Amino acid sequence: MIKELATAIYSKYNVDAVAGGVKASTDGLFPDKAPSGTDTPYITYSFITTGSDWSFVSDYDMPLIQFSIWDDADSALVAETIGGKLVTLYADQLLTVSGYTIIRADKVGERLLPDPDGGWQYIVEIRYVIQNTG
Repeated sequence: MIKELATAIYSKYNVDAVAGGVKASTDGLFPDKAPSGTDTPYITYSFITTGSDWSFVSDYDMPLIQFSIWDDADSALVAETIGGKLVTLYADQLLTVSGYTIIRADKVGERLLPDPDGGWQYIVEIRYVIQNTG
């Protein structure tokens, strides 16, 4: 499920019309850590938890994904702006995930943190509820 959801996240970043604002504003979307030398701003995403739940009819996976926008600017404005676009792109949006049906995509939280190395980290957390259809 993680591999399929990661593929769907990356596809939406690259293909979706709304992504033009996010993709055009960043130097890339990377799992966990950007390659050395990547220009800011850029986005990383990590699977924080991959809990599950069940009903009398189906089992559900409920991964929590943390997106981080990294920017070296003195002002947090760019990171905050990209964060808002990222929420529009992924929260309440049903991704196409091979072998699964997305039931929900909820924004859990957003926060801005100073990066100890300078600049900013803007965090967006989204929880998906996914049903295995395979």
